Amino acid sequence: MSAAGTPTPSQPQPTVHPRLRTLLLLLFGTTFCWYIIPGVYFAYGVFGAAVAIAITCVLALVLRGEADPVVLIWVAIFPLGYYFLSFPRERAIVSFDRAVVLLLCVAACCASPAKIMRLPRPMCRAGWSWLLFVFAVLLSFVHLSNLLSPLRVLVDAYILPALLGWCVIRCFPVRRRLLALHILLCIMAAYLAAIGAAEMVLNVHLLPLAGAGAYYAGFGDSLLLRPSGPFLASHSFSLIGLFCFWFLAFLRRAAGAELPRWQKWLHWCGVTSAVIVAFLPLFRSIMLTFLGLAILDAFWERRTSRYLLAVVSLAILSGLVFAAWLLSPEILVERFLDPANLFARIAQQQQTLRVFQQSPLTGVGFTNYMTGVEQPGSSGASFQDVSALDSPHNNLGAVLSETGLCGFLTFLFAQGFFLRAFWRARAAQTKRALLAWQFFCYAFLSYWISGLDISTMYSSDLNLFYLFMTAVLYKYGTGAAESPAA
Repeated sequence: MSAAGTPTPSQPQPTVHPRLRTLLLLLFGTTFCWYIIPGVYFAYGVFGAAVAIAITCVLALVLRGEADPVVLIWVAIFPLGYYFLSFPRERAIVSFDRAVVLLLCVAACCASPAKIMRLPRPMCRAGWSWLLFVFAVLLSFVHLSNLLSPLRVLVDAYILPALLGWCVIRCFPVRRRLLALHILLCIMAAYLAAIGAAEMVLNVHLLPLAGAGAYYAGFGDSLLLRPSGPFLASHSFSLIGLFCFWFLAFLRRAAGAELPRWQKWLHWCGVTSAVIVAFLPLFRSIMLTFLGLAILDAFWERRTSRYLLAVVSLAILSGLVFAAWLLSPEILVERFLDPANLFARIAQQQQTLRVFQQSPLTGVGFTNYMTGVEQPGSSGASFQDVSALDSPHNNLGAVLSETGLCGFLTFLFAQGFFLRAFWRARAAQTKRALLAWQFFCYAFLSYWISGLDISTMYSSDLNLFYLFMTAVLYKYGTGAAESPAA
């Protein structure tokens, strides 16, 4: 009691901060479990608990309409997901890509109106045209006896990439995540280059997927493995490397601000790794595409550094050819000098036309090209005594022969509307729109020049990355609904 007879307030007792108390309890519980649970089971338990907490946090963000963590996680590890995160390993039902696209669709639907960007009308037309093409592919299923495998390819290679692009445009804050994307892509390119180089040195696939074939360069005993890394096909490995190169160049330009020294070194490590990934499988078409686009970029920019890039690209390509000659003349002959490669592709176009003539309207059936080849009149195509490859080796030829005119015309319309959507965005003449248009041209030409020599349309991994990159470019160039901070 005070002298006036009023009670004195009691002195506050020292208390432990709630967060500190929780941390102490967690440490105590972990130490206790360490002593009573065997080490292996304890490690598995900790790992499982960490994964469960991470998944719970991601799901909570997704339900709030936040797509950022899902997209960034996918960019960082999507090449490894095919090997480590597919169940079952053969004919996977649950895969990393499917789970990611599903989560992004949920985030796109849950996002608040203030956070979303509605698809502009030109891109909507491209989307509706692509949907018509999917229906035309389904129409070709009347020629198939087994529907499960073609349906799987249709979903993974045609539908999931389109949904991924829609989700990125709708709710991924591209401008706010430019630097994060840049860092993750540099890391991804670096480990892809390491995997590919190790495969060539060891002459073995380190991450083989079910159904993946092994392809070699050279003749006889002088065979060199053409790496595919963690992907199903070596052309996916190579083209994703080429896309990474242009994507990193775009992100570096779009970021604008001066980067810290460590990130500058990381950037050069990333672009060098991307070039290595693009060139390792020894695809002539991809090497020439890279060289041609480097020259185009030099004239587009009209800067000394760009002309230097074209000269360096030519020097790298010449160095690779010379190294192949030193390593094994057979590899140089087989990949670069043998005219049989050209003759086989000419014969292949003749065979593709014969297959198309069997069913001009609906085609011989999606992914059913080999059945068409076995029909009388289609087998035995040759040019200069070199037989056809018995595979379209051309995106347009594959669509024409397997889905007929119904699929071919809707496919061309979809590509035309897609190109027109970027052209309309370019009409704004803003710095962002022009930059997005420039690098879209590089990506589009990279895909289609190589697609005239390789059937890339069936590759879900390649299509996912291509649509992700182009969606990022489109939203960057047209994202008026995005806040300046984003």
